[in-house]
Amino acid sequence: MHPKITLRQKTNSLFPVLFALATFVVSLCAQAAWPGPDDMLQSIKLHQSASTLTQTDFDLIKAILTKNAAAARDALKAGANPNAMFTNTYKAGKSTCLTAAIEEKNMEILRLLLEAGARVEAPPGAEPWSHPLTKAQNLDYDPAIFDLLLDYCKKSPSSDEADGYALALFAEVRSNNTARIERLRQLGANFAYVSKNGGCLPLAALEGGHFALADELIEQHKERLRSSPRKLLNPGGLLEAAAGRPHREAEFAEIVNELNELGFIFRERDQWNTSFVQRAANARLPLIARALGMTDEAELAKIKPYTAEMIILRATRLEDSKEFATVFDQYTTSETRRQMATLALGYSLTPGHILAGNVFIKS
Repeated sequence: MHPKITLRQKTNSLFPVLFALATFVVSLCAQAAWPGPDDMLQSIKLHQSASTLTQTDFDLIKAILTKNAAAARDALKAGANPNAMFTNTYKAGKSTCLTAAIEEKNMEILRLLLEAGARVEAPPGAEPWSHPLTKAQNLDYDPAIFDLLLDYCKKSPSSDEADGYALALFAEVRSNNTARIERLRQLGANFAYVSKNGGCLPLAALEGGHFALADELIEQHKERLRSSPRKLLNPGGLLEAAAGRPHREAEFAEIVNELNELGFIFRERDQWNTSFVQRAANARLPLIARALGMTDEAELAKIKPYTAEMIILRATRLEDSKEFATVFDQYTTSETRRQMATLALGYSLTPGHILAGNVFIKS
């Protein structure tokens, strides 16, 4: 007599087959929807019918899109323009040979273009975010590509180029990459730049938890920041960073107040129409709520401060082990530290792992 096969057993046996079939169908759909190099080249030709692109320029563009370094070298030798610009239906705005090569992440072709005279600059009339440096940062950031581009950036750029360099600074300031910050400073980046969405370098430093850097950026560029034509800042990233470091709320609030003194104002609401002041209150950050404009003392008094155990649990998410150790020492007693050390030894876990597993500490 054969054993009875249940519906669950049948389903379990079919699952791998169904999963493989679904994956295959999804990949086919993706291939059909995403344009290949021939599709993109045809689109470029349609858009550039009245332009000055030559056949050798098209040969160079095709070589870039197909990642064919040998063909790119031949096209450049034949006279292709390394600064050729083009548009197609699959990309917003204008592209250049250099930005296309950045998107394809082909170091060999990038080097060929740069050696042939490709300019590390945004297309004329384009927004600063289309600068090759920011393109390189936004596409699965490859430090080698970014550093190669820096080697070919021109010093003392135009104001538009200085803004393009400044946008590249945001990521470097968040990570406090002092070497790249200094390189961009020497190239002439605009350290007082304020983006259209309300970002500035002191805020970027705060988002990375670099308080001394934020203060330094304000102090060194105070007058240029004061005279900035854009005064509206977005505190969204600041609030997220402060919620992860409630033990440093006073330092966050101090920088916000310094920006207030320079004439900056902060957006009242986020894209979901939620008050930033209310978000600060909900995040238990009364000093920041006050700095962002909450003046009602009764409402400020209602904001519950973080307990010691909550602060430590938040600190387990910090990437800086020294900062975690400082918080841990500040908010735990010698007895609770001893208990945590015993647990860590017994389970081969670090104090951070144990705390993240919701082992609460009595302060």
